[in-house]
Formats: sequence, structure tokens, C-alpha cells
Amino acid sequence: MEETKKYNLIYMIASNIDDKAIDEFMNKFENEVKERNGIIESTKKERYQMVRTTINKGARNGCMVTSKIIINPLKVEELTKYLRLAQGVVVNLIITKIEEAKLAA
Repeated sequence: MEETKKYNLIYMIASNIDDKAIDEFMNKFENEVKERNGIIESTKKERYQMVRTTINKGARNGCMVTSKIIINPLKVEELTKYLRLAQGVVVNLIITKIEEAKLAA
């Protein structure tokens, strides 16, 4: 069995993309995770406006999607590249919680 780790994923989709296209992209991304033997525990999408930050490609608002995923750490870069190249995704971030034992060291 391969090693897996829990990650929180956040990506912002440009405001000019409609909800149907966002849902289609979310389904495609879920398939990308599954093809890499990953699991999506939960996903939430909400419309936001950035107040003080200009993000990639000049966008200031859009749809933020947050997901909790479990995947092999070696596959994270592949998902990051997929999101970076995806049309309409203006920013993405994949983070993981630092284990308390590592913080104490």
C-alpha cells in the first residue's frame, strides 16, 4: 500500500466562468485525483471577492473551491501542475498540517 497524506486544497476560478463550467471542472479535477489513487473527502465552492490582493492573471474575484484530499505526497506536484495549466484557475494552493511531533523537534 502506498503512503498517503491529508491535504487541504484551495483554488480560485475566475469570475467570468459560469457555475455549470465550474462544476464540470470540479468533476474533471476529482477524476484527476482518483486517477492518482487519491480520495476527495469533501469539497465546497463559494463566490468571493478579493479585497486587498490581486491574484494571478489580474483577477480580483471568483469562485473559491476548497477540498480535503488524501493522496500520495509524490502526486501533489502533478495536481499542482494540472491546476496551474487549467484555463480559468487563477490561483491554487495545496497545504498540509505540520505534525506536532515535527514542530517540537
